[in-house]
Amino acid sequence: MEVRLDGAKMSDKEAAHIYLREMLSFPPYYGKNLDALWDMLVTYDGEICIVLENKDAVLDHLENYGKALIEVFEDAVRAKVGMTFVVAENREEMQV
Repeated sequence: MEVRLDGAKMSDKEAAHIYLREMLSFPPYYGKNLDALWDMLVTYDGEICIVLENKDAVLDHLENYGKALIEVFEDAVRAKVGMTFVVAENREEMQV
């Protein structure tokens, strides 16, 4: 499965987590923080490719939190077999 995330829709922390919950089909109890994001990613059942578009918008809107959010995706790829994370602008890809 491929999920394309639009960084422009992550205008603040709360909006980012609401958007991630919707796009990644997280359950209603998703905690809307980086620890909860990590938990959901590494326990995801099945293969998934997450494509981030408009990375600069994430960094502009969320600054250091945006960097940390992207790092969660990158770290999850290293911890979870079957997960791929791609930054669309530069086709930077991480896969395990």
